[in-house]
Amino acid sequence: MAVSNNITACVTLMALICAVPVIASGVWFASAQGEECARLARWPVAILGGLILLAALAGFVGAYWNRRRLLAFYLFAMVSLIALLIALLVFAFAVTRGSGAYPVLGRAYDEYHLDGFSMWLRGYVSDDPARWERIKACLVVSDTCKKLARQAGFLTADQFYQSRLSPLQSGCCKPPAVCGYNYVSPTVWAGPAARPAADADCGAWGNDPSQLCYECESCRAGLLAALRAQWHRANVALVVATVALVFLYLVGCSAYKNAQAEALFRRYKWGQKPSMLRVNLEASQTLKAEMRESAMKQRRAAALSATDTVAAPQKRPKYTTSAAADADVSSRYADACSGNGHRRIKIRFSFKETI
Repeated sequence: MAVSNNITACVTLMALICAVPVIASGVWFASAQGEECARLARWPVAILGGLILLAALAGFVGAYWNRRRLLAFYLFAMVSLIALLIALLVFAFAVTRGSGAYPVLGRAYDEYHLDGFSMWLRGYVSDDPARWERIKACLVVSDTCKKLARQAGFLTADQFYQSRLSPLQSGCCKPPAVCGYNYVSPTVWAGPAARPAADADCGAWGNDPSQLCYECESCRAGLLAALRAQWHRANVALVVATVALVFLYLVGCSAYKNAQAEALFRRYKWGQKPSMLRVNLEASQTLKAEMRESAMKQRRAAALSATDTVAAPQKRPKYTTSAAADADVSSRYADACSGNGHRRIKIRFSFKETI
């Protein structure tokens, strides 16, 4: 292989390696959403990573075995997939720009409100009641709140208040702090004498393990906060992979152009001219053949003319004196045309006449 083809093969191999973290991020993101009962854009990242892997594999085969069509497919496919990956990253950062978290006085954990999230995420958990019913049913049978209830470390309310709860545990497994419920256990709370009307979630709380705060807006906000955290962790790997893929794509384009130039130079060096040069060469050879044929015709005509001149009878010169006279006939010249120019053929005749 040429040097440029070797570089292209190495670049495509590194692009093949860079596709692995994209696939891993997509698979992890899908599995993490499965644990938290969400189905929000689970597989697009993994599918995109698989397409990048296939395109890089095609580019490596094309560079190693010098298959130009595969290389051209690799370059076209990679620029499309990189553009899709960048668009996905921009979309992810746009819809997860708000955290929805706010601190609570005397608590180590945060609580969450839907108002803090983007409209697109709020619509995911609020616009379709049937979707939230499916998510709620999944949360009820999951270990999100059951694990919190089994923890023996929370002996007092202060210990619970100083614990680090996940967004789902904070939003779905306990009532909001503004409601004024008294702590009994992580998932059992004693209600106040009068239910406050400060928050609509206060009336949605119940100590029944199948109820808890699954109908609260804080539970929906906690789910979105968990998804947002997952997206941000996945975006770190995706940003690094995207930067690497863009750099490798630019290097691959440069190496591909150099390989094209080297192939053209080799064809010219060994006489395999490009089509335009071949057409010009054939036209030049045809013109030279015509010129040679025309020159040969002119030489034959000149030779015939010179032969006729020699064979023609010469008149004897008349002299007034009887002395022997030497008469030198001046030289005769004939010009003939050749392919390289005009050549002068000199024909000299001399004879002596005696009276």
